[in-house]
Amino acid sequence: MAEDIPGYELSNLQPLAGNLPIVGFPEISMYNTFPWGGFGATPLPNHLAGQWGKIQDKFNLSGGFPYSEGIYDDINKVTYAQLYWNPNISTDEILKEYISYEYSPDIVSDVLKVIRTLEQNHHMRWWPGKLEGVKLMMDWFPSKGVEPQADPGAEEAYATVEQVNLTLPEWAQSSWRWRILFIRTMLDAELKANGGSPNQACVEGFRELMKIYHTTEKSDPVVRPPIPVNVKDTSDATIDFSEIIGKIKPLHGVNGGPFKYADHQAPLDKYHVEAGFPYTRLHDANWPHPDVVDINAIFPIFHLDPDDPKNYNFEKTDDYIASIIKNKSEIIYRLGVSIEHGTHYYNHPPKDYVKWAKICTNIIRHYNDGWANGFHYNIKYWEIWNEPTLERMWSGTAEEYFKLYEITAGAIKKYNPQLKVGGPAAAGVQPEHNPQIRPFLEYCRDRSIPLDFFSWHRYSTLPEVLVGDANLARALLDEYGFRNTENHLNEWHYISSWSALGTTLGTQDTVDYSTVREAFAETVGPQGAVFSASTLMLLQDAPVDVANFYCADYSPWSMFDEFGVRSKVFYVFRAFNQIARMGNRVSERRSPNDPTVLLAAISGNNEGAFLLSSSAKQMNSYQIDLQNFPGKGKIHIQIYQIDKDKDLEMIKAYDSELVNPILNLDLPPLSVSLVKLSRIPE
Repeated sequence: MAEDIPGYELSNLQPLAGNLPIVGFPEISMYNTFPWGGFGATPLPNHLAGQWGKIQDKFNLSGGFPYSEGIYDDINKVTYAQLYWNPNISTDEILKEYISYEYSPDIVSDVLKVIRTLEQNHHMRWWPGKLEGVKLMMDWFPSKGVEPQADPGAEEAYATVEQVNLTLPEWAQSSWRWRILFIRTMLDAELKANGGSPNQACVEGFRELMKIYHTTEKSDPVVRPPIPVNVKDTSDATIDFSEIIGKIKPLHGVNGGPFKYADHQAPLDKYHVEAGFPYTRLHDANWPHPDVVDINAIFPIFHLDPDDPKNYNFEKTDDYIASIIKNKSEIIYRLGVSIEHGTHYYNHPPKDYVKWAKICTNIIRHYNDGWANGFHYNIKYWEIWNEPTLERMWSGTAEEYFKLYEITAGAIKKYNPQLKVGGPAAAGVQPEHNPQIRPFLEYCRDRSIPLDFFSWHRYSTLPEVLVGDANLARALLDEYGFRNTENHLNEWHYISSWSALGTTLGTQDTVDYSTVREAFAETVGPQGAVFSASTLMLLQDAPVDVANFYCADYSPWSMFDEFGVRSKVFYVFRAFNQIARMGNRVSERRSPNDPTVLLAAISGNNEGAFLLSSSAKQMNSYQIDLQNFPGKGKIHIQIYQIDKDKDLEMIKAYDSELVNPILNLDLPPLSVSLVKLSRIPE
């Protein structure tokens, strides 16, 4: 039998002869709503319990099969299933168990109140015919002419689910059961605030529901969210390929070269080529056992004659640098020593600054001018020491470092004024955290010491922090008169905890070495990948001239592991390289408060691409309006993604015949997407 059929009185029904059991056929999808499921979840536990009570009091009802039009009535299905099992169970008991199992046991009371509010405000809502000029796809619209209703508590319910959403586990956040409840709550609040008509947030909610329901614009209007066919589409972002706004800055440099030492290591040189690293900084080379690049590695016996080639051990460093030069990456050579975490062999001020500077210029002669059976690499950037504020890098005073910089920079410039000298490779650029920053700049300014590039480092979880430091570094340089000095961020990396990586930095933190491997893996996993992609994109608008990720060799800090296996971060750099090679940056506009980061480019031969990072921890839908892509013919679109399961894998490829296609992307949690576009000639 069917319960609660309008115009049919239950009182007219009589028990079957012999008191046979009756099977119910309740309608749980279409009650007082249209389009069916068009606004998300339709929880009606009290309504269903009421009609159940009427039937159960009079008849020997022994189960049934509810009539359903879609998944949006999931709570209603569960309500009846529970009542069939236990006729005396309360709806509170049913809902508490449902919420605890499907979402989280920690949010039961909050979501229970939300469901009660949604049922209280269940009624016919806005329909497409309310917007002028809309051509209906069918004539039967039960919601035609409805007026907005009070919907008490809609705002509070939406605020509750927004807060709850932040606490849910990832699997619950992205589940369709939670999303249809969340969207329904949002729609109630937004429609109420907008006088009953949809705004952009509503349209975005309708689109997500369409994806969840597997409907399209061509689906029957009675079972799809009510997006009018001629309402202008509102996208999350717009890319205009006709509006070139500058060049893509090649900021995907690294520390460390690809030199391979053992058979168990995958060769990195081909990966370096794929990622197209524009700069390679030489610091901590072969760390934690550095035997190349460092002054002590090349000139190990300091009291010997610096002008005698036989006192230099160039061979290992020659091989190391050759592996970088072969890949056409520009070298930034750090003159000094590698970091010493547990030893203090080489981190002391040289005994003779003038002699040390002479050794440095002879190293330059070897690699640039062929001295001592050397090369003609024309290495331009020469950096003097690294992080002199850290005891594990420099045991001397700030003044001693300033003097070393002055003497060495002067010697290099005297040898070849065209070379670029810089430093101090500062461990942080904020003067309140690095007390050497202002004194160093003041020292160089007052003595007219050359500073062609100013280098500094930052490790963080927030790309915005690096952008802020870049602006601060530029402001400090300008303040001290170094307006033409290049701004180099030549160490950066995702890091949430130093102690988790085994580094206490003088704090009282303890280290759990059993989890250090996992902690390093996190820095180059999905979270580190999103951070790296966002950093490379956001720094495009920051005053940074060169940037070097730390690092790309076989170090524990690397985007490769000790066996040369590629991480998620490597694939980000490979994807960014494809954007950088396009050359021309084009305009991109995103919705306000959009948490994604977007960068788009175009080449001169009708090829374009964009990179998109999503830091959200749940699956999101994203729509991009692609405007004015050059050329004629179909547009071939390829979509690649990086997430916890994918390493820059193509997930979709298709051809679009539209002049300005709208691209719908599903963004997995903590993901990076690369989209490539090209014209197919007519």
